[in-house]
Amino acid sequence: MMKWDPRVGEFAAGLAASAILWAAYAIGLAILDGAKPGDWLGMVGAMLGTMMAIGGAVAIDRQKVASERRASILEVMRVSDEALALHQKALDCFPTEHWKSSAAAKIGIEADQLNLTADRLLNRPHLTDGAIQVGAGIMTLMQTIKRGADIFTAENGDHFGKRAFDAIKVSSALVASIEGRSKAVRKHHGL
Repeated sequence: MMKWDPRVGEFAAGLAASAILWAAYAIGLAILDGAKPGDWLGMVGAMLGTMMAIGGAVAIDRQKVASERRASILEVMRVSDEALALHQKALDCFPTEHWKSSAAAKIGIEADQLNLTADRLLNRPHLTDGAIQVGAGIMTLMQTIKRGADIFTAENGDHFGKRAFDAIKVSSALVASIEGRSKAVRKHHGL
């Protein structure tokens, strides 16, 4: 939704500038060769048409940028939700899994894919600082989950599930940070 409050001041400034130019033109024309009523009307019409065309173009461009920003932020928030759900899935799954676990491998693959998705999303030009922070947190969390999943492919050791669980459990502060920042971004942008 476009907000018109800031545009009212811009419109008033443009209107005042146009009125000054129109008055200067009218006075100059009247002094030089006497103005006809049609000249005045044509000048006013041309000025209003120009003002409306420029104002409309600026408003459309601003609306396009705002729409792109909103879409980009929504994508980051969607990936944030998926990343937090995958973290919970890893917390539930890892302690009970064993060496070369296919479930742990699948979680590792999903974490890698979400990490790449977040990386791609962070290259969009219209993201806000809050959305960028959420995206960076997602990438760090997904790398942590991937490291935890990689423990299951190690050739030596015991208690793979416990070691993997311990590797991702330390990310609880990061999860809280992502959740808090995501909530603030959603509230700020009305998502």
